[in-house]
Amino acid sequence: MNNAQRSSRTSRYFVFGLCIAFPLLALLLAIRLIIIDAVLTGSPASFFTDSAYQNDVLLEDFAVYKQAYANSCGSTTISMAHSYLIEPISEQELAGELGLSLGQSGMLPGQFYKLLKSALGKHDYQIEHQTNVTNPDFLERTYLQLNQGIPVPIYFSTINAWNKPNYDTHYSLIIGMRPQKSEVVVANAYGFLDDMPISELFRGVKFDNYLNAPFDFRIGLFAGVINKNNLFLIKK
Repeated sequence: MNNAQRSSRTSRYFVFGLCIAFPLLALLLAIRLIIIDAVLTGSPASFFTDSAYQNDVLLEDFAVYKQAYANSCGSTTISMAHSYLIEPISEQELAGELGLSLGQSGMLPGQFYKLLKSALGKHDYQIEHQTNVTNPDFLERTYLQLNQGIPVPIYFSTINAWNKPNYDTHYSLIIGMRPQKSEVVVANAYGFLDDMPISELFRGVKFDNYLNAPFDFRIGLFAGVINKNNLFLIKK
């Protein structure tokens, strides 16, 4: 067998391997998503029946900011958290401190986590980014953080106030919870307070309501680049 024949055979083996590998990878990723969805859609009933989580909790005198650009909800959310926990700072001032160019593009949760850590970490706050958190744990950890006087940043899909009635991904802060009414209070970076049913919150953080999601977002979700039920825990 000469070199040309060997090269041709190697190429055929390589192509054959790819034809097997890609469907197998796609199948494994699909199974992963199915398992995650099954776990995350578990009933949060244990939270609502636990005596430790029956009282309403609300962060008083929380200043709600309105994002300056269609895609600057992340920086606005961080500025709201900074203003409440440390000292007032505008979205523009925060962007200057963090070296951000506002209005150019949005940010994925990993980037948001790093910026949140940069903004609050130097003031002795520890930040933890958790993903694929189960429904009961999501509510319990949110409630506990609120009970310590700290807002809870979330990444979710909701109606885009700059492009109604279409949906988009968005950052905001949970600043209160009313377990008896099954709702959370959200300081929405679009500039308003929102009494959101917990059922709607779960649809948002799992992106179940993001029916017009672009192809690249769907691929990112499928491949595990983007995760569901993102929770950003802030600890002093």
